[in-house]
Amino acid sequence: MLLFDRPALMWITDRHQSDVPLPELAGPITAAGADFVQVREPGLDRLPAELLVRAIQSVVLTSTRIVVNSNLELARKMGVGIHLPEAGPSVEAARATLGMERLIGRSVHSPESAAASEGADYLIAGHVYETRSKQGQAPLGLDRFAEIVRNSPAPVLAIGGITVASVAAVMSVGAAGIAALGPLTKLGTAGETARAYRCALELSMTDPTNETINATVNGKLVALPVGTTVAAFLAGRELHERLVVVERNGEIIKRATFSEVVVEEGDLLEIVHFVGGG
Repeated sequence: MLLFDRPALMWITDRHQSDVPLPELAGPITAAGADFVQVREPGLDRLPAELLVRAIQSVVLTSTRIVVNSNLELARKMGVGIHLPEAGPSVEAARATLGMERLIGRSVHSPESAAASEGADYLIAGHVYETRSKQGQAPLGLDRFAEIVRNSPAPVLAIGGITVASVAAVMSVGAAGIAALGPLTKLGTAGETARAYRCALELSMTDPTNETINATVNGKLVALPVGTTVAAFLAGRELHERLVVVERNGEIIKRATFSEVVVEEGDLLEIVHFVGGG
């Protein structure tokens, strides 16, 4: 696959937050639309790290690109790419070790660092919004992120507090896609969340004119971007697909088709949301 033949979605692993072994998450997340997996597991010994990468390789789609964080020797041995921390090895050093064919990415936090990343295949910039993992640290914000994009020699993925609803905002200022960690840690919701991100990414590219349609949702007239699916509508309002019943023009929509059903001009939607418990 071409590196960025569509808006990119990267899953960043975290064994400490995951509620199941990481390979069990890798399958549904990549099947739902993640293009890249970044194995970021600091403190993991050499052999467990090798086994983890091998296990992820065995369950993801063949088109999925895998990178490991920081560890050049692991990337070389496992035949995968590398993601470099801003203060880590240089792009030049990584390229000398891995060659021209391997994927090389880098984290940046400023326009100056982005400009100094010549030779990288992609960059990740953040954190764009407030996030629990960066408490007490000021976010970049959209304007600063856009400045990084303008100074970057490579496509830039946005990271940090990116919700499904905010995908369109980061894409509108030049992001090539997003990277996500926290929202993709639970087996019960990871695939569904990845699909919602994918829908939002695709929608951001298919509606360049911001053309909208009008629909009535629970008796209230709302304007929606052309091409909005039921799944994207629910995700944008942080409604869990498994906790809603959706009726469209008097007919119940099957949950399995939420990502396929597009809301049309004049549609009447009734959405009943059940509060989870137990």
